[in-house]
Amino acid sequence: MALPCADLVRRRNQEEDLRHSVRIVRDAIDAYHAASLEGKIDKSLDRSGYPPDLDSLTRGVTDKTDPNGGKLYFLRRLPADPRCQS
Repeated sequence: MALPCADLVRRRNQEEDLRHSVRIVRDAIDAYHAASLEGKIDKSLDRSGYPPDLDSLTRGVTDKTDPNGGKLYFLRRLPADPRCQS
């Protein structure tokens, strides 16, 4: 009886961690899009203003409004998927 309860608790914790990770990535994508709409990020006419890939959120993009050519970073690192951890 204890094993199914422990399994259920572990699964719920993983799902909560996953929801938290998705929220973090979503917020970073929204911040990237907002910066694009504000003109801080270079975008071509055929682009929507969203990041081309998730790595660009961590690598950073050049801030067009910064005279020193600084970068805008939206994530320190990509969150780990709790379902893939052992």
